[in-house]
Amino acid sequence: MKYYIGNSRKFRGYTPFGAKEATGIEEVVGPEETTTHTLSEAFDIGYETAMDFQKKPGDPLPTDTYELYGDNQWPDEDVIPGFSATYRNYCGTVLETCRKLMRIFAIALDLPEDFFDSKMCYPGVTSRMLHYPAQSASGEEQGGLGAHTDYECFTVLSQGRVSGLQVLSQQGEWMLAPPISGTLVVNISDCLSIWSNKTFKSTIHRVVNLSGSERYSVPFFFGVDYDTTISVLPHLVSTNLPACKPPFKAGDWVRNKLSKSYVGYNGLTSSD
Repeated sequence: MKYYIGNSRKFRGYTPFGAKEATGIEEVVGPEETTTHTLSEAFDIGYETAMDFQKKPGDPLPTDTYELYGDNQWPDEDVIPGFSATYRNYCGTVLETCRKLMRIFAIALDLPEDFFDSKMCYPGVTSRMLHYPAQSASGEEQGGLGAHTDYECFTVLSQGRVSGLQVLSQQGEWMLAPPISGTLVVNISDCLSIWSNKTFKSTIHRVVNLSGSERYSVPFFFGVDYDTTISVLPHLVSTNLPACKPPFKAGDWVRNKLSKSYVGYNGLTSSD
C-alpha cells in the first residue's frame, strides 16, 4: 500500500481503518494501556524544517538520535496538486501558534516567558488528518478512537463541523466537546502534565461518532525538541506533593509510546 505508515520507521504516512493500536491513559493511577481496533483512518505528517517559519530553505535537521525526524510520505503532486505546499503552510502557522501558547503556559507556571523557547528549535510535532465513518448507536462501546491521553505537551485540534470528541470530566462522566465555528480545541498532553507536576492534567478523551455523518478532524500534536530533558519543575515539588515522575528525555518518551501504539507495523516491537 503506497504511503502506508508501515513503510516508515518514523511513524509517518497512512493508517487504514481497523488498525490495531495501543491507547494509554497516563493520568489514571500511573500508565494504563489497552489495545483497540480503531474506527478511523489517518494520515500522519511529521516535523520538517520546510514547514517551520523560523527556518531557512535547506536548513538541516538535528542529529536523529531517536529516529523520529525524517522525510514524510507526501502524496504525489499529480495525485493532489499543491497539497504538500498548502499543508506545510498550515502546519507552519499552527506551529507558531503553539510556540506562543508555550510562552503563555510558562507565565502560568511562574516561569520566565521564554523558559521553553530554547526547547522548541526543532519541536517534536505530528499533524494527523483523521476520517471517522458514521457509527450506529450500538457502536458506542467501540469508539472511533478509544479513551486515551496524548503523549506530547498539548494538542491543537481543528475538528470540523461534526461532533464526536468526548472529554472525561473530574466526576468520571463523558462530556461532548462540540465543534464551535472559528475556534480550535487545546488538550493538555502528558509531557506538559508531568513537567507541571500535574498542575495541568492530561485531557482524557475519546471519539465516538454517533452523528450519522462522516467526521473529519486535524489534530496537531505539539512537543518539544526530542533531546530535551523533561523534569518536574522544582518549585512545584513539596513534601506533600512529590515529583510525579523521574526526569526523562522527550525523544525516549515519544518513541516508546509510538512503538507501543504501532506494534506490528514494519516489524516494530514494543522494545523498538
